Amino acid sequence: MLAEAEKTIVQHYRDALRAVRREIADVYARFGDDVSYAEMQKYKRLASLEQAIIKELQRLGVQARSAIRAGIKDVYSASYYHSAFAFETTLQTKFGFGALDPTKVEAAVFNPLDRIKWSERLSGHITVLNRRIQSAITQGLIQGYGLAKTARNVREAIERNTYESLRIIRTESQRAQSAARLAAIEKVEAASSELGFSVYRVWLATLDQRKRESHRQLDGQRADADGFFHFGDGGRTQAPGMSGIAEEDIHCRCTVITEFEGIPQQMRPDNEEKVNIPFLGYEEWFEARIKK
Repeated sequence: MLAEAEKTIVQHYRDALRAVRREIADVYARFGDDVSYAEMQKYKRLASLEQAIIKELQRLGVQARSAIRAGIKDVYSASYYHSAFAFETTLQTKFGFGALDPTKVEAAVFNPLDRIKWSERLSGHITVLNRRIQSAITQGLIQGYGLAKTARNVREAIERNTYESLRIIRTESQRAQSAARLAAIEKVEAASSELGFSVYRVWLATLDQRKRESHRQLDGQRADADGFFHFGDGGRTQAPGMSGIAEEDIHCRCTVITEFEGIPQQMRPDNEEKVNIPFLGYEEWFEARIKK
């Protein structure tokens, strides 16, 4: 899901790069490779070029925003359904999972803890990109760089902005994935007392050299009674990517797993007396339990 969204975003940026470079190439083709800044100022030539580029970047902003929104929703849905599948097949119990309410999926698009929404950050990135491109063109004209070097500088500006948009989709997808998993866990927790077992949320860190020290310390920690994990500095979060603190959420690769205590014999996967849910692959389970 995430890989497809990233691929779509990259393609939109490549399309924008080609469009912007065509606009620039057209100027140099008409006025020569040594066209000056003063000459481009005449008859609003430079202003016309700038407006054409702004139009392309506005289109890019709409496309990138749409791709990110769709990607977040897809990740949320996939995480919820895969978590539901894992719980029902592992615990041999139907917990009442069904098709997601579209309003819940839509609500997952934005982080309620964000002071600045990702859509606003994206708009800011596009505005900065416009300034970088305009600067590259202006400097190219003033310094006499010609088409080749100016186009290269524009490409570098767009590539840098591509990374910034990919960082948004990766961070927001991690948050959506965690939120969906929590929603599935809460459904199991709601039934656990009646079924006679306990559910614990546990932080699982990716322990490699890129792991934040604060997240390394969380590895294996159980959430408190209110469902929060606690950072060493006093901060807290319900799951990876959901703290609302940029330095804790960006590029986080942790996840929340569950531990169970007191599982009745009839709910155990190795139960030989009674199997509540026959073994199904994910697609079969989805058809039977969600699409029914």
